[in-house]
Amino acid sequence: MSEIRVTSVVGENGGDRVGLTTGLTVGPLTGTTGIGATITHQGHAQFAGVCTATNVSAASSVTATTFYGSGANLTGITGDYVKLASASGDLNAYELIFDNLDVSTYRSFDLIGVFQPNNDAETLRLRYRTGGASGSNVTGSNYNYGWSEKKDSNTNNCVASGPQTKLLMTGTIGNHSTEGVYLNMRVSMAISGDSTAVINLGNSVTWTGTYREQGNAFRGVNGTGHYYSGIYPTGFQIHFGAGNIRLYSYSLYGLKR
Repeated sequence: MSEIRVTSVVGENGGDRVGLTTGLTVGPLTGTTGIGATITHQGHAQFAGVCTATNVSAASSVTATTFYGSGANLTGITGDYVKLASASGDLNAYELIFDNLDVSTYRSFDLIGVFQPNNDAETLRLRYRTGGASGSNVTGSNYNYGWSEKKDSNTNNCVASGPQTKLLMTGTIGNHSTEGVYLNMRVSMAISGDSTAVINLGNSVTWTGTYREQGNAFRGVNGTGHYYSGIYPTGFQIHFGAGNIRLYSYSLYGLKR
């Protein structure tokens, strides 16, 4: 193998591209360390296959169909499922409100979290909200729901009702420091322009959860419900049957239309 040393390689007329038919290796050909290479390019650069580098810098953006690796340090990337908010603390208020949601962008919202009542033996409920930033609860008698509760005694029971003025989601929940409810719920919302069926059926909620009741016994729940009437919600809230929500820790995600 021979070696050619040059300071510049240009095309035949000074502007054409130079083709390297079998590829190009930049850097040491053996195990030599401490030799680096910098490739500077103006205009478009195309690479077939996988390009491996310690660092890639770009003045504006790097476009790729697939990113390899964990992606833990990638920023500015959005998809159809987007984290919108997260919070935790001691609320000590009657309701936890999610208002003025971007319903034109997101069809559904996933709320995943743990909630604890101030009072012992309380059930968790949900209502839709309308009116945007200055919204109010939807309290019409058009909520219908059904859920199944599993018990640690290897028994279960079914609860269903409607029409009601709220969506009942659980049995009674304890307020001890080791009690409360964990829920993973999806809240979907209809918007103006949806078909009649979507308007009446699209304001739906599904959920699964685990909670400890007032005697610290296990309970598992999965359920579904909806608001069967032509409304266009802009948010929702959760509350216990009586008293305040004490502790909470949640994340809210949006699923695009």
